Amino acid sequence: MIKRTFLAIAVVLAVISCGQSQSGQSGQKSASLSEADDAKVKVYYFHGRMRCPTCVNIQEVVQNTVNDNFAGNEDVAFLEVDFSDRANAHLADKYEIAWSSVVIATEDEHTNITEQAFAMVMNNPEGLKSLVMAETQKFLDK
Repeated sequence: MIKRTFLAIAVVLAVISCGQSQSGQSGQKSASLSEADDAKVKVYYFHGRMRCPTCVNIQEVVQNTVNDNFAGNEDVAFLEVDFSDRANAHLADKYEIAWSSVVIATEDEHTNITEQAFAMVMNNPEGLKSLVMAETQKFLDK
């Protein structure tokens, strides 16, 4: 119970802090929405215009994990999506996005790993990498 309460508080604090600093660019490969149309599995990193350091770290870990482990696999695409851009409203609505989020999806189903990402990124980035790889592979295997 205490662990769950601590996790909830950590997620709330991280979400609140997300509006307090500008984002950095990672320089890693991110497919455009149109380029990823044919991908079976899409790993979305949703963000607003402003991002906290934790949010930037989540993007870096998730994006690097996809790029390092699924490079050359046309069935997997990493997509960075600014949910505050009206052009992306359909995706924000589809996945019920209100703040920085990580969603792994196929055409028919998806998994939102945002809570786990916030809980792991600073103290257990290897665990977050493993989670991203496992969830992505789960959808590839279907």
